[in-house]
Amino acid sequence: MKKFLSTQVTLEEKLSMKQIISFFQYEKNYNGSIYILGNHQMISLHDLPGLVAFSLLTSADCDVQFVVEGINPEQALEDLQNYLTTDGYYLVN
Repeated sequence: MKKFLSTQVTLEEKLSMKQIISFFQYEKNYNGSIYILGNHQMISLHDLPGLVAFSLLTSADCDVQFVVEGINPEQALEDLQNYLTTDGYYLVN
């Protein structure tokens, strides 16, 4: 059964290309959909050009939200948190 779950994240820095590609690859293998909301935009992590543009338009100390729709969204959010915290980002629940 698919579920919706979201979490808010405060980015201390802009997303790196490594993180963007990691998000893109993770979503490709995920059984569901993952979105990032911020800057009055909602971007699917499956949309690589959209993620790059989102990253370029996002400033430091920006609040974004990850929304996961699918099976086991808790694990997906935990995995996304790992991609962020390893590069010095701060996660706010």
